[in-house]
Amino acid sequence: LRTCRREDYIAKLGLEIVAPNTKRARRGGRSPWEVGNDAAQDDAGSLRLWVCHTRAMKGVRQLTWSRTLRAAAQLGEEVSDQAIVDAVDHDAPEKRVASLPAAIWDGIAGKRGATFAMLRAAEDDDIRGVAIVLALYKWGLAPPEPGEQLDQIILDLVEAITPQLATEDRELAA
Repeated sequence: LRTCRREDYIAKLGLEIVAPNTKRARRGGRSPWEVGNDAAQDDAGSLRLWVCHTRAMKGVRQLTWSRTLRAAAQLGEEVSDQAIVDAVDHDAPEKRVASLPAAIWDGIAGKRGATFAMLRAAEDDDIRGVAIVLALYKWGLAPPEPGEQLDQIILDLVEAITPQLATEDRELAA
């Protein structure tokens, strides 16, 4: 490991890892995601190229560790995807935290950080966290006071959103 003073390169590397669709081809070419986008727009040549690309890339490792980086990060032996799948208890019951109408989910899903906050809240804080995230992202309500009871949070939330839900239902029906 060594110091890198090129923040722009680190940012680019991060985007390539977490958002491969942001990568652009050079010299007039197209990235796979640009080909896929063109294929989705009914470009027959791009569709053939996209099918060829996806067949060729199936099962190909796209991100690998250098020989020494994994050891330097002290991550131990790499586990295969199949080993991870095999370790999951497929018979464990699913835990449903909340069911949201599509209009409510759509109302927060486009807001920066809201989807992550909702999923994290459901995982960590159960229904209380979901209510808090909805209150903050969808309706701009103040967060609950420390020690405030879940029942009161939910009542406040329902009271605040009931008029808006009625409006949204009318908009969806129209």
